[in-house]
Amino acid sequence: MRRHGHALARRYGHAKSMTFGVVPAYKEFLAHIRSNAPDEDRPYLAAGQTFAIEAHANSEDGRILRKMRVEPSGVGQYGKNRYELTEKQLYSLIKKLGQSSDDEAMSLGSSIMANLGYEWI
Repeated sequence: MRRHGHALARRYGHAKSMTFGVVPAYKEFLAHIRSNAPDEDRPYLAAGQTFAIEAHANSEDGRILRKMRVEPSGVGQYGKNRYELTEKQLYSLIKKLGQSSDDEAMSLGSSIMANLGYEWI
């Protein structure tokens, strides 16, 4: 899903709806992201797999990730910073984004959640 410049692709299917900014308990979160995505024969995030985000350093997403103290792990396509997050780092970031008063941060959180089969409403 490209939303406000987010370089994240939305997965279509049946999303698990929850109140905007709410993050499930970590154990429930892990169980969900390990489940197979609708219409795909693979989980949203397999055990040991990292969640990748790419953003230009001077983009809104890049600003938000710096503000949240997420460090790039390398360079992705077109010179974008690449961020590789473990499930614990991802969970922590989503919680921070969901509690933010910054609209762009909340939008980034919503996009990440959509990629993981959740829908913040």
